[in-house]
Amino acid sequence: MTTDISFVPDGSGWILVMDEVAQSWVDPDDPTRLEFAYMSRMADYLDGAAPLGERMRVIHIGGGAMSLARYVAARRPTSPQIVLEPNEELTAKVREYLPLPAHSGIKVRARDGRAGLAEMPDDYAQAIIVDAFTQARVPASLISVEFFEDCFRVLHPDGLL
Repeated sequence: MTTDISFVPDGSGWILVMDEVAQSWVDPDDPTRLEFAYMSRMADYLDGAAPLGERMRVIHIGGGAMSLARYVAARRPTSPQIVLEPNEELTAKVREYLPLPAHSGIKVRARDGRAGLAEMPDDYAQAIIVDAFTQARVPASLISVEFFEDCFRVLHPDGLL
């Protein structure tokens, strides 16, 4: 999967740009700082789901620069997180330019979100974050009835999607 990937400096952070579309913003020194409004809203929901500091098992469908995974690792240390990101070239460049914190609990799997979720056990996650795009569009496999059935199978009954 060849993609034009670049990291653009932006104040104390970096913008991940893929095929001329801004995908993520990361401040490596302050992963709790989220510059994209929709990511801040998702973080608010995560923060309200359980007391801060409490571990939370999270699946991220789509990784980008892993802004939300970094956020969860900073706010909920040792939380087990799985990022399903099929673009291995992207993951390699993120690891090179914006390395994940050591012992963060973030595991990246080179899997399509739909296929990776299908491999997860029932009632595994307390939160599933769907933030995946292909050329500024959500892949069709992530908006199907079957995909959402799998989400609810993998999600705890009181979990967040």
